[in-house]
Amino acid sequence: MENGKKKTVSTYLGRVDPDTKELLPKIPEKSAENRRKIAKEKEIAILKGVSSKEYGATYLLHEVQLRMSLGEDLMRAFGNSGKTILAAAMAYLMEPGAFRNIDSTLERTYIREFYDLRASMDSGTLSDFTRNLGEKAMNIDRFFELRVKGSNGLVAWDTTTNGTYSELDQMAEYVVNNKDGEDIKQTKTGFATDMRGIPLMFRHYPGTISDIATVDRMVSDIERYGKKDALFVFDRGFVSGANVKHLLDKGIRFTAPANTSSKAIKTLMSRFVKTNESLDMIHDGHAYKVWKTQIGLTEADRLSADGSQAYSFHGVRRCRTRG
Repeated sequence: MENGKKKTVSTYLGRVDPDTKELLPKIPEKSAENRRKIAKEKEIAILKGVSSKEYGATYLLHEVQLRMSLGEDLMRAFGNSGKTILAAAMAYLMEPGAFRNIDSTLERTYIREFYDLRASMDSGTLSDFTRNLGEKAMNIDRFFELRVKGSNGLVAWDTTTNGTYSELDQMAEYVVNNKDGEDIKQTKTGFATDMRGIPLMFRHYPGTISDIATVDRMVSDIERYGKKDALFVFDRGFVSGANVKHLLDKGIRFTAPANTSSKAIKTLMSRFVKTNESLDMIHDGHAYKVWKTQIGLTEADRLSADGSQAYSFHGVRRCRTRG
């Protein structure tokens, strides 16, 4: 008893063997040191220097650039900097936005480890890198040459205008009735791609330069790069009588969709519906009716906007002669 009250005192004797019903000897109590050792072993260790990276898009884009030979051409044109250019482009594709922020994408993805990039890609470093890159005109020209030589001979060409508040080497100019409706200076950029849409080269031009002048420069570049048999593909916005006349006079091989607003083209379309001379052809799994015909060019009774002679299309009918 304790303080006049009964107190139950229990003493642990050990476990009873269920088979023999005998008392099993007590297991010696672990020392405090053993208990601390066991607790230490059960702790979850915090790993240092281990991180999680997003790697799926890195492998995907790497395989895409291999099919295009893009990385190979960049390395041949820019040396080791080609690897940095490729990595920066991949990071921007994964997360478009402000180019100066691609460093966070490089840290989040597997790009840096995949291409073994050691240098920082923070905003200041990128500014220095892109400035130096823009001054390497010969390297850029070499890269364009490699891209053109690796193409299949079909070159698609198009131009676009861009508004700018900068002078851009005196190329920014005010354009009357510019398509964007912006009251700022414009520059023009021409892009050449192969028929898969893979870019080959680009050029910057003054905002007021004519499309045909950009074509002359592009054809000259393509031939200088070694493609003297290229077939050029233009969109219907380029098709005017004067432009087509210029291409024919220069001996430039080209193809372009017809401008259906032309009276001559409308007449030919009506004849196409009625003709029995069309052929059925299949291209890329699609069936087409094809009709080979001719269209002529004549001097129009007006001048073009730049003061040069304008030309008009007209249909050419076959003439039957009596014997």
